Amino acid sequence: MFVMTPFEHRNQDIFQAFNDFENRFFGGTAAVNACKTDIQENDQAYLLEAEMPGFSKDEIHLDVDGDYLTISAEHTTENNSEGDGENKNTYIRRERSYAAYKRSFNIANVDADHIEAAYDNGILKLTLPKRMVTTPAVRRIEIQ
Repeated sequence: MFVMTPFEHRNQDIFQAFNDFENRFFGGTAAVNACKTDIQENDQAYLLEAEMPGFSKDEIHLDVDGDYLTISAEHTTENNSEGDGENKNTYIRRERSYAAYKRSFNIANVDADHIEAAYDNGILKLTLPKRMVTTPAVRRIEIQ
């Protein structure tokens, strides 16, 4: 039999128990599937698209350290109630106050000086041009 329980303030403890279980199981961090990334390849470059919903362009940082590119983002919201006077709203449940993501990628085959980045509608798009591999010219060595 299936029974639906409407959300009421007295049922808050049921939702809190589920939240506690979820946080213990997943380590209490941001969403498990946060910062989903797709990487494509063509002859000239790798194309990386990462979902970064809810972040502004200023909250996203791209850092290159040696052969690694790190994408990081952090978003915080002040914990104030909204409104003024008698019309002041208080939160019953607030899950969107903080989020942070950090992912690193090996870019040993990338020309790091020419990486291009764009951010639109929650999607970070990076064009990572391939490093041109120079093959040594064929030459003959004379025997003396």
